[in-house]
Amino acid sequence: MFFTISATRLPHYILPLFPAASLLVAVLWSRFLREPSPSGLIISVRIILITGYILSIALVSAPAIFEAFKTKIALEFPAAAKIGVGYSPLVLGLGVFLSVALFRHLVWHDTKRPQAFWVLSGGMGALLLIVLVFTLPHYGKYFVNPPQQLATIAGLNLGPDDRLIQFGRKRPSLAFYAKRRVYPINPGEDHLFHPHVKQNGRIMVILQSHLHSRLPRPISQYTPVLQRYGWILLSSEALVH
Repeated sequence: MFFTISATRLPHYILPLFPAASLLVAVLWSRFLREPSPSGLIISVRIILITGYILSIALVSAPAIFEAFKTKIALEFPAAAKIGVGYSPLVLGLGVFLSVALFRHLVWHDTKRPQAFWVLSGGMGALLLIVLVFTLPHYGKYFVNPPQQLATIAGLNLGPDDRLIQFGRKRPSLAFYAKRRVYPINPGEDHLFHPHVKQNGRIMVILQSHLHSRLPRPISQYTPVLQRYGWILLSSEALVH
């Protein structure tokens, strides 16, 4: 929960918990498979069923929810206005529902409890495999990666005395990809551009395309260097002379 509410999230932040969590799950399932009526079985099964059904409902409902809030989502992820979520959430939701239903049928039979374990493990493994190999790369290409790619390109083309500005809602992770300090400026804070304009060196600005009209002069006249799915990188000087 702590890292979920953090402004920046990277996989290695919570990586140390997985070996311990795996051992705890293994111990629990080992006891469930050895003992006919182990303590904690009922509450564990109920947690799994509730979590699984809620997840399946959320996945099946995702396309409709996305369409209902597409306009608002596009303010944060510009590509959402032109790209839908497709059928992947629906297929994943049905798969989760079937796995949970089959698990529920098997887990209450002492002789079939090992099969329930394999059904649950196989279903979760398949879900994670599909999400990691297909779903996340597809959605990341349009929704997550564009500002990160522009920040990386800006970092490679800016010198020690140059400056990188991010116009719009603050995104602390851009400093990681640019490997340099990023100055965040919100719409309406035009006065914050003045110190940067007075400095020597090149200035680059990362922003969503729909915010371009809200830039003050002379920032709005900077040269567009690159565009990525609703994001744009501006430069005060051309990169090629």
